[in-house]
Amino acid sequence: MKTARRILSGDWRPVALVALGLVLGVALAATPASGHITASTAHVVKHMTKFFYTKSKSDARYSPRLFAYIHDDGAGVDANVQYGKGVIAVNDNPASGDYGVTFNRSLEKCVAQAVAGFGTPAGGTGAARASMPSLSLGGVGGNEVDLVFFDYTGTETDTSFMISVSC
Repeated sequence: MKTARRILSGDWRPVALVALGLVLGVALAATPASGHITASTAHVVKHMTKFFYTKSKSDARYSPRLFAYIHDDGAGVDANVQYGKGVIAVNDNPASGDYGVTFNRSLEKCVAQAVAGFGTPAGGTGAARASMPSLSLGGVGGNEVDLVFFDYTGTETDTSFMISVSC
């Protein structure tokens, strides 16, 4: 009788848990069911990639697709597109800080921003004066950004600048 009470009193539980763990471990490691579990994990990961963006997908969706570095050596010299994407041409009034940057698509429902400064590579010495741009979108064919740069006194000034358009 004492033996039966001892088994029922709780000493058997640790032994049963070890035995159950051993059985489950062997079943998962040695049967085809374990292969199915890893296949299911890969399947879930495959589906998750459809719902979450990778870096390249997010760059393609959210990065500005239209941008340029416009290099200008200063008054009396025409500005030129040093590099960029989606830019066809830049029109410059060499005597002032007026610029027209033409893009290869309509700028309807887009926003543009520009800042005076040098890009990398700078493309020569050039001018980069502390100045504030005034922009308007549209232009002749609806694909141009018109800019005027003003120095701290409010006078139009020539400068190298960077521009980006997000649509």
